[in-house]
Amino acid sequence: MKYSLLAALTLASSAALANWSLDNDASSLHFVTTKNVHVSEINHFGLLEGTLSSDGKLSVAINLASLDTMIDIRNTRMRDMLFDVANNQHATLTADISHSLFTMKAGETRQIQVEGNLSLMRKSKAIPFDIQVTKLIDNQLLATSIKPVLIDARDFGLNGGVDALQKIAGLSNISYTVPVSFNLIFKGE
Repeated sequence: MKYSLLAALTLASSAALANWSLDNDASSLHFVTTKNVHVSEINHFGLLEGTLSSDGKLSVAINLASLDTMIDIRNTRMRDMLFDVANNQHATLTADISHSLFTMKAGETRQIQVEGNLSLMRKSKAIPFDIQVTKLIDNQLLATSIKPVLIDARDFGLNGGVDALQKIAGLSNISYTVPVSFNLIFKGE
């Protein structure tokens, strides 16, 4: 009996003190673009890297070259004309997350609001977002956006790129604001 209690406490404390890595294959980040007022399309980034340290420091890097719109020419145009991936390879989200999440039991879920900082195109902006965190098993956390996060291209100097895309595609407009949603799995090391 004493051994099993000691083993359980050791496992719980090691999971709480572990560093966590984002599992790209099990994670997703999507955003919706709107053109010509009524036409919306779902896009995503395929390569995400991230860590969540034992003291609650979150860092997620979004590889801008991994943009996938499901249309090759649009991928190329957005990578080159909007994100300028030759000079801007990543967008980065950082935040401080309550390390009390690490002590959750498997199957437990919490909803929290996080004040993050998004860095994109050499500009940064504080971005609040609401997430639901679920401890799947002892060494896996799932963080999901409760509601879409609205990102405005003008906050990051991307409006010129949006305008250039609108012109080259012959569109009447492209919205500067995009809703973003995510589903991130972190594994404890």
